[in-house]
Amino acid sequence: MVFTPCMEKKLDASSTDSSLIIDSIQLMPNYSKKEFHKVVGGQTTRLTATAYSIQMQQLDMQSLLETNTLVIKKIELKTVLFDAYRNNTLPLQKINKPSLQTIVKEIPFYVSIDTIQVTDGTIKFEVYNPGETTTGKIFISNVNGSITGIQNDTLLYTSNSKIEANLMGDLMNQGKLKEQYSFPLKDTNVLFYCSGSITAMPLSSFNPILEQAKHLSIKSGQIDAASFSFIAYENFSSGTMVFNYHDLKVEQVGTKNDDGYLKGKLKTFLLNKFIISDSNPSKKGITRTTVLQMPNNPHRYFLNYATQTILNGVELSVKGK
Repeated sequence: MVFTPCMEKKLDASSTDSSLIIDSIQLMPNYSKKEFHKVVGGQTTRLTATAYSIQMQQLDMQSLLETNTLVIKKIELKTVLFDAYRNNTLPLQKINKPSLQTIVKEIPFYVSIDTIQVTDGTIKFEVYNPGETTTGKIFISNVNGSITGIQNDTLLYTSNSKIEANLMGDLMNQGKLKEQYSFPLKDTNVLFYCSGSITAMPLSSFNPILEQAKHLSIKSGQIDAASFSFIAYENFSSGTMVFNYHDLKVEQVGTKNDDGYLKGKLKTFLLNKFIISDSNPSKKGITRTTVLQMPNNPHRYFLNYATQTILNGVELSVKGK
């Protein structure tokens, strides 16, 4: 068994108002970061999930016990932590990942959850890339939002049936990140809509992940505002991004002890002089709108698809495209 669920302290159920309160629950991997990937084989995200309070409202306990159906009006998750780690030095298994719609439809019993409310959440992601000695890290704190419309009776689906997620949090404890997702339930292939925004924050906040992923360090620069919107299809995503920033300067990562130190200095000069655009709008006051189009990697889940689309848009924006 790779993961073990653990419930702590107490569980309170009330037949009067059909509520269920779980004081604390945790999903823990049974193996360390180093051992986990050897056991599962290849690249797989190692996830630790903790919710310090779960409250279910209008839980149909009779249907759950008698007919194995899960019907809940609202689930409140308070003080939630998702801690993910991925070792990208291992081979990626060539297994196509199902869409969120397919995952929901394949739940082996009837499920209907009107709303999941998240309060005071934290999402951490750590990645170990090939050729690196340290990991890259990124996190979102103070996550609040809701997920609505989860149900898997395909006979009840209409053209308006969809799972929607609206989330907001503090990106690297600096700017506010807002994201909205919509997943049409009648579709079985990968199809979802995503839009969002980022408020003002220092660009150097991304160095903990950028230095490992791109071998670049941001020395100066400020995001003024960013917005994006795209549709993710089976094979590619399509949309636009406006990424407003100013005073961007980057440096090729390296130390004076490295053989490639002088090459790094040369690359830094070339990047800032000819490749990187230091601001948007430009000095002429022209605001660039970047076209988003990212191929889908069918061997990764939708969150990676969305993240890669957004990151690719940022990269193209700072290159003046």
